[in-house]
Amino acid sequence: MPSSNGKRCEGSRRAWQLGLEIFRPAGRLTPTEWSDQFRILSREASFRPGRFDSSLAPYQREPMDSVLDPTVERVVLMWASQTGKTETINNIVGFHIDWKPSPILVLQPTLEMAETWSKDRLAPMLRDTPRMKGKVEDPRSRDANNTILHKRFPGGHITSCGANSAASLASRPIRVVICDEVDRYPLSAGTEGDPVALAYKRADTFSDSVLFMTSTPTIRGASRVEREFELTDRKMFFVPCPNCDQFQTLKWSQVKWDEPQNAYYECEKCEAHITDKQRVAMVQKGEWRSTTKFTGKRGYWINGIYSPFAAKKGFKNRLHQMVVDFLDAKAKGRETLKVWTNTFLAETWEDEAQVGPAPEAIYSRREDYSRPNTEGGNPVVLIPKECVVLVGFGDVQQDRIEFGVVGAGVGEELWIIEHRVFMGNVERWDLWNEVDEFIQRKWVHVSGTPLALSAAGFDTGHKSKIVQAFIRRCRPRKVFATKGIGTSGVPWVSRSRKQPIFLLRVNTAKEAIYSRLNLEEFGPGYIHVPLSVDLAFVGQMVSERVVTRFRFGMPVKTFEEHGRNEALDILVGSLAMLDILRPNYNKLSQNLNTPVEQEKVEENQNPDRNLVIPKSKMSRSGSKWMSGFSRV
Repeated sequence: MPSSNGKRCEGSRRAWQLGLEIFRPAGRLTPTEWSDQFRILSREASFRPGRFDSSLAPYQREPMDSVLDPTVERVVLMWASQTGKTETINNIVGFHIDWKPSPILVLQPTLEMAETWSKDRLAPMLRDTPRMKGKVEDPRSRDANNTILHKRFPGGHITSCGANSAASLASRPIRVVICDEVDRYPLSAGTEGDPVALAYKRADTFSDSVLFMTSTPTIRGASRVEREFELTDRKMFFVPCPNCDQFQTLKWSQVKWDEPQNAYYECEKCEAHITDKQRVAMVQKGEWRSTTKFTGKRGYWINGIYSPFAAKKGFKNRLHQMVVDFLDAKAKGRETLKVWTNTFLAETWEDEAQVGPAPEAIYSRREDYSRPNTEGGNPVVLIPKECVVLVGFGDVQQDRIEFGVVGAGVGEELWIIEHRVFMGNVERWDLWNEVDEFIQRKWVHVSGTPLALSAAGFDTGHKSKIVQAFIRRCRPRKVFATKGIGTSGVPWVSRSRKQPIFLLRVNTAKEAIYSRLNLEEFGPGYIHVPLSVDLAFVGQMVSERVVTRFRFGMPVKTFEEHGRNEALDILVGSLAMLDILRPNYNKLSQNLNTPVEQEKVEENQNPDRNLVIPKSKMSRSGSKWMSGFSRV
């Protein structure tokens, strides 16, 4: 065991070394040179751990080095996912911790995402890059200056915080401000205003400040990163054709295929068929070129076609994977294609006017799922074969509770199963007893298996106190309180930090519902409407319209009511329940696919049901479009 004197000597040597680091001249090393010499990619954060090599994705070099250019006021990266955007940020952070110590701020959309970045990205880099070992203490140590969200090092400190927290954007002056995924930021940090402006304001006292912004874009006209990129010199990465040497940008329109596994890139000049291997070689010989005048703001745009990283298992090459991902997104519908356009093409989605189909059109495609009852009376009703999980949601009004039961299957294909209105004083427990009895019912699947609600939710917008009291009474059943927030965003369902409720960014769900109601074929995302509902109910499903308003100087698309909207709210809440549950549709389907005799079905059937099997035998496939909290 080392002696106490040995420990003191080692501590003195370390303090002396750290003191020298503070006064060491920064030299002429650039962030790219620092990264190539010193940076080690961590196994849990990279598909190819080990020494960083900028020659693999050379388009990272200039954006990293631009932070040292005194003529550059700010840098904007509008990049696709999986192109090395996060490692570009990490290299800039590592360079300024080790080589040019400075106060650093890394702004993420939420505090939770800030903690995730600090634990999953920053901590592994500090641990695995030898140059950085010992410069920042582990947050588990007794050093009060180092926590998950705030760390000190010789000559500076780094703070990671959320754009949703006004408090985290106050106080300390900052030299290096990095705003990541800005299109996912809220419009305002609390009541303080634009979080990007607040963050940049903290760099005012530094004449050599670094202002760095990144994001995949979202909706045209509402995308923060697109708006900032348009104010820059709009640099594009030009690459040479291996056949004719013509420099060009890579475009999706030039990706060709007869079968996905035979995909190739076609030169826009000589029409040569460029292989995936040649595509990667082109990228390694590329160069950034401005497409408009430079006025102090530098912008870089790149899409997923430039990605040099290897294809995932099961794909012949990267081009093969790109085509399969595109065809899959296109098949699943407008919302999935929108995500693909944003995250892969790095292009904004030009949103059409968000209106659902005319109520009469939805009403005309209602489906009769009933079978005659051989013993007379009400029709025999069965849950459709493809519908494998049931959820419910209650919209609480002043004088009633409107409750809907919605079923779901593979690809989150939806069936409206039942809609019930409970009239009465919502402050009285006898009304809630009726509701409780209803939500504990079971509906019979075509297989003969009785299905109960896997989850139920209730809106707390009206009568919050009695609603939450009812929720507590239902424990430990999966009955949840929710509160709608009239904004868009991802994740659109989140737990409140202050109350035992789920917060729903309802505009996101409404956009998806309107898109789904326009689908014409059964399958992923399709919403089935039963014959039992009337035209008034159908009208409520599409009663809202999208309008553009300006908040804090930014355009915001929001839904406004044009009449009663309980049916739409029930669909939104039902999607939230599915998002929380994350059902394993394929597994549930396997458990329900055993046919049974008609007599057994009729024996289990509740007489006042009026829905059964859809007439269509169309094939169904797909996967979920949202993530959640637990799995059924």
